[in-house]
Amino acid sequence: MNDRDTAILTEIIKNPGLRSKELEDKFHLTRRQLSYSITQINKELAYANLPRIQRTPLGTISAPSEIANYLVEDKKLPQQKYVYHTEQQRSMIIILYILTAPGSLSLINIYHLLNVSQATAAKDMRTLKIF
Repeated sequence: MNDRDTAILTEIIKNPGLRSKELEDKFHLTRRQLSYSITQINKELAYANLPRIQRTPLGTISAPSEIANYLVEDKKLPQQKYVYHTEQQRSMIIILYILTAPGSLSLINIYHLLNVSQATAAKDMRTLKIF
């Protein structure tokens, strides 16, 4: 889970009954960005066989207690499941990959290498084109 998603999940667990708007304001996110983060968090939770974070009809976000218990136990383990890179790190990795690749590359190669979406890989490539 990336830093933003971890911070959002932590805030949801610390403050039960928190509203979406409060999270948007606290983290300076749009509704779409918050929705995307919650989707990503729920994917990670599903991967760990944990219940999902859900929005209630009243606009609050609820996180079952199993999630907090899992996170407490998971912090005791030193292993990391995924490696997430910042935009600058991804740019440097792409440059190295392009310079060392034996043949031609496509966008598919880039997003598989970095384990990001096609949109993120395309954005990174546009940034590198300017660079």
